[in-house]
Amino acid sequence: MKTKELWHTIMNLHRQQPITALMLWIYAALLSGVVCVLCSPSGLPFWFAAYAFIIGGSSFTILAITLQALVVRIRTVDGGPEWDVMINGITAGQISDATYASIRRDVLLDYRNYLAQLWNFFHVALRVTNDFLVAIPAILFWVVVACVVFAPGGFVQAVLALQKITPAMVVANAPSAFHMFAPLFIIFIGELLIVGRPFGFFNRFDEAVGNSVRRAVSCSATGDVFLVRFDEPWECRAIVPLKKIKTTAGEVVHP
Repeated sequence: MKTKELWHTIMNLHRQQPITALMLWIYAALLSGVVCVLCSPSGLPFWFAAYAFIIGGSSFTILAITLQALVVRIRTVDGGPEWDVMINGITAGQISDATYASIRRDVLLDYRNYLAQLWNFFHVALRVTNDFLVAIPAILFWVVVACVVFAPGGFVQAVLALQKITPAMVVANAPSAFHMFAPLFIIFIGELLIVGRPFGFFNRFDEAVGNSVRRAVSCSATGDVFLVRFDEPWECRAIVPLKKIKTTAGEVVHP
């Protein structure tokens, strides 16, 4: 895509879908705030604006490129290949590639999906914070027990040092405490993700695409949705779970 066409697409998105564009900027602002808090750079307003511009601009560029690719598929004269829609392993109907591309385009332009995803992110953040706050007292308790058992002298000295702490000292050392807890927080999240705890995360965009595909084939059943077609002349089956890409018989299938 040429730069001029990309710029016109982004501008049209702001004019024709102002709420969706606003949601993208809100996402960029929130993510910029997280980056600024973690990095804690000097000149916070400048870096916040810079991060928001970079993240927002990149998001609009990716969205514009994706929308243009979908429009090309929608305008295909013959409608593109036919996809068999499989729900829970059972073929429920067929849709054309143009119809599927239209569904994905509508989902990307619907501001309600961005609101739903933002609410899900907020819910996930609350659950992560709650689990971390529960873990801190448990860790401190066992640290105290270990100190009392294995190093009682050091524990007494630590208690005496804590009694001499003043409010001014707490304020002065607050940034150091933040930089100490931030890596622990990230490690805590990583460990929980490794053991398979998603904190209630749901991809609302994939969910919306799946619901629209079900409506397109008039199927009310819930479950995993797969798009299936036979590639000629190989006569091999390409099973594509919504937007995931798989390589079959030497060619890449783009759902």
